[in-house]
Amino acid sequence: STETIWRILDKHGRIKRPDPVEHEPWELVDPMREWQIDFKSVESVAPDPDGKKQHVVEVLNVVDKGTSILVDALPRQDYSAETAILALSQVFLGNGLPEKVTYDRDPRFVASNMGSDFPSAFTRFLLCLGIKADICPARRPDLNAYVERYHRSYNEECLQIHRPHDLEG
Repeated sequence: STETIWRILDKHGRIKRPDPVEHEPWELVDPMREWQIDFKSVESVAPDPDGKKQHVVEVLNVVDKGTSILVDALPRQDYSAETAILALSQVFLGNGLPEKVTYDRDPRFVASNMGSDFPSAFTRFLLCLGIKADICPARRPDLNAYVERYHRSYNEECLQIHRPHDLEG
């Protein structure tokens, strides 16, 4: 059987095992100095027959990297690059400016995948305020881990239990 062949090959060192991955802990940062942001879709909101079919309501979550505490959560039905800048400016007015903001390659943040020559409006907005923009590489949610972990908790402890059906919910 294949199991027997596998066992014999493994016993004689003929099967290459991947080297163990050694993770190094992240350097801790002071509270409210670095934030991570991302959009979370509220899937329990039904699509509008005459409007959006997906991501009808989205929440822009802002999480502090130094404490893992939610700085703000801003639900909207019409997130675009412009409304994301407006929403984040409200967070800045209420909580001050961080030194660095980390975000993924969402088109509302980076404009396009090929935009390496010229920063997007969102990135320029951060740079004009003196905030370092840290854009995560594609398919690397581990680099935006604090907000991704918040999304998991938010989904399991809020969205799956209360199942909001509209923006007010």
